[in-house]
Amino acid sequence: MDIISSNPYRLLGIYSNSPVKNRIANANKLKAYQKVGKSVDFPLDLLNLIPAPVRTVESIEHANGCINLPYDQLKHALFWFIKVSSIDEIALVYLQNGDTERAKKLFEKKETFSSLINLGVLALIQNDKATAIRAITKVIHNDDYRASFVEAVCGGTYQLSEDELVRLFIDELLVEFSFQELMQLYLDNGVVKADNGYLKDKAVGEPIVIINAEIAKAKNVKNNDADAQYEAGIILSNKTRVPLGTIKSLLGTNDIQYQTVADNLAKQILQCGINYYNNSEEPDSAIKAMPLQEYALQIAVGTLTKDRCKKNVDILQKIVAELPPKKIWEDDKKIKQELQLFSDCGKSIMAAINLLQNCKKAILNIESKLGANNVYFIEISNLLLEMALQEIIREVNEIQRKAPKNPILGFEYLSANEQQIFLQKRSAWIEEMKVVIPKAWTLMLLMEQFTMNKEFKEKRFLPNKSLLRDMSVSLNLHTSAFSFLNSLSSTRCLLWLIILTSLFLVYLSFQIK
Repeated sequence: MDIISSNPYRLLGIYSNSPVKNRIANANKLKAYQKVGKSVDFPLDLLNLIPAPVRTVESIEHANGCINLPYDQLKHALFWFIKVSSIDEIALVYLQNGDTERAKKLFEKKETFSSLINLGVLALIQNDKATAIRAITKVIHNDDYRASFVEAVCGGTYQLSEDELVRLFIDELLVEFSFQELMQLYLDNGVVKADNGYLKDKAVGEPIVIINAEIAKAKNVKNNDADAQYEAGIILSNKTRVPLGTIKSLLGTNDIQYQTVADNLAKQILQCGINYYNNSEEPDSAIKAMPLQEYALQIAVGTLTKDRCKKNVDILQKIVAELPPKKIWEDDKKIKQELQLFSDCGKSIMAAINLLQNCKKAILNIESKLGANNVYFIEISNLLLEMALQEIIREVNEIQRKAPKNPILGFEYLSANEQQIFLQKRSAWIEEMKVVIPKAWTLMLLMEQFTMNKEFKEKRFLPNKSLLRDMSVSLNLHTSAFSFLNSLSSTRCLLWLIILTSLFLVYLSFQIK
């Protein structure tokens, strides 16, 4: 342990309770020898037990500075030898001569605060951590031993409480030992259970700070930046795995402190995954987001947090299951972009024509890669066709609803002026029909270039195509050229057209089935 091998008392060749004059004398001696390039050895170097100390002008100055204040003197005294009794003196001579076993037996012969400190320091040198913990914590928690130890090192005017000395000792041990190791050592060899509480708080405090700091970093990332959110989620997961594992091992999953930390972490990782998926245009965004969501579910503890994580994982799993094969992702992306554009720009027959024309190449690619019988191909193709058909139905029905209603008593009972007005309205409506019907038929012909499943073709497409053709005939429109016949030559001919059209309006209404 560095706090032993580089202990200021050792570098100065003194015991922790040696008089100040001895310290000054040794420091001056070391400086003088350093100036002439010579080294100095002291009996307390204990070279048979510990590697030789590194003595330089700087290290000597540093050592002196480290033990000027009483608090620092005590900190280093917990990890170095002290000479109070004759037994200590004899045992330390044995130790200096390399006879560690005889020294150890003497330290164990009579229990005093000094023998316990010396036994603990020797145990640390020999890597007997259990003995060291038992011996030194006994001094700390025994009022008489502690008071005598503080007085021996710092004099009678300085006082340090039991809790302060506990924290001083544990904090230094944590420089050398892991939290988990020290926790177990204290559980097995500690004197007072309260030490475990401080150690636990100390052990989990740092990981909690790390986790909270990483959560804060993730929260500062722009929510609508998909790539940044994904990266934030990955970094947050990776940087908090070890700290969270540490807290879990120390506190257990039933501890409220662990549950709070774990749930807060899970919620932020989950949110990063959600933000990424909602703002990403990547075809595999659901696949990429899944590990974040699954990890969030894995670490979540509270019922509400677990339920939320589970819900999002289930949603993503469904999305992933419905994803098209990877080899058609680009074509699928193209179609979905066109569908979005179709929706955003306002639906119409002309918009539907553009939709099918723009998606035709992608649809053909999908068919060639997957086959005409592939379920996904059939579904995406039918989706496009259904949306196109709906626009035909909607727009034709809409124009039909604009048709002037026939007079209740009949056209011949209207006045000449009323007849003229009625005919003008009817003529205007027919002109609108002359615009809508050709567009609808053009879209119908375009739809035929797409692969349809049998059910859609027989129950949706063909019946509506037939109705559209009949309507064109009733209006004297040629579906082959979409041009009206010569203008009607007489009122009688026009009246016939009006009556016939009205009859067709009764049953030629397109319906979404």
